[in-house]
Amino acid sequence: MPKKIRLKRKTFAKIVLGLCIGILLSSLYRHKILLCVPLAGKCCHTVHVNYHVNIGIDHLTFNKNHAVPQVVVEGLDLNNNINKNDKKFLLIGVITEKKYLDTRAVAAFNTWTNSCSGTCKVIFFSSEGSTTEKQIPLVSLDGTDDSYPPQRKSLLMLKYMHDNYINSFEWFMRAGDDIFVRGDKLEKFLRSVNSSVPHFIGQAGIGKKEEIGKLFLNRHENYCMGGPGTLFSHTTLRNVGPHIHSCIDNLLTTHEDVEVGRCVRRITGLSCTWAFEN
Repeated sequence: MPKKIRLKRKTFAKIVLGLCIGILLSSLYRHKILLCVPLAGKCCHTVHVNYHVNIGIDHLTFNKNHAVPQVVVEGLDLNNNINKNDKKFLLIGVITEKKYLDTRAVAAFNTWTNSCSGTCKVIFFSSEGSTTEKQIPLVSLDGTDDSYPPQRKSLLMLKYMHDNYINSFEWFMRAGDDIFVRGDKLEKFLRSVNSSVPHFIGQAGIGKKEEIGKLFLNRHENYCMGGPGTLFSHTTLRNVGPHIHSCIDNLLTTHEDVEVGRCVRRITGLSCTWAFEN
């Protein structure tokens, strides 16, 4: 096997492992536990997440037809946080809920969201009417609630990123509020992949044993599991974005990640990456 391919497989494996470990780390953050996190060149670094720092309030306004939610943070439009004319590398959309805005969302914003050297941006997406006293980049999606599974919320998040930032980023990521992303490692991996080619990258799933044949997957088809996060090249999201409402109107299962996968596959023909492809 060529050395380059082996290195890419190892890099992707590290990313997946980091995302899984993040679930545990996020749980510890929510309980304000002091974590000893090894850093390069140092034995460890102690991180204490404080949820009670009053650093501002987000205010939500909508345009008249409710098509594109507009968010104002301390009197500033969200576009002041992300300059559309300043080309960035990766935009991460984090799905959250009203009850987690002051805990999980804040923990993520104060920790891993700054881990890719300014080339990444993060926006948190919650249900209609969501506000918080914490100054985090928040979009309250009109016509959504916090019911589970968050199929509509996830698909409308992708549409929002497409409609507002498709020309501003090379890569887009769907993430949950309970994972920890190693942005530096993720960026290194993604820079080895051509974003001008349609890509749908993540941990492939085909459903539990009892779900086989009930997820409307054909032979050799899969979907990207939502837990570890899902990556879209700008080419993929450019193709999928205009058809999001069609996907919402044609849900066949009760799984959010399955429906995102079905949406991508129906429009682009892409399935999630298998391990050997990375």
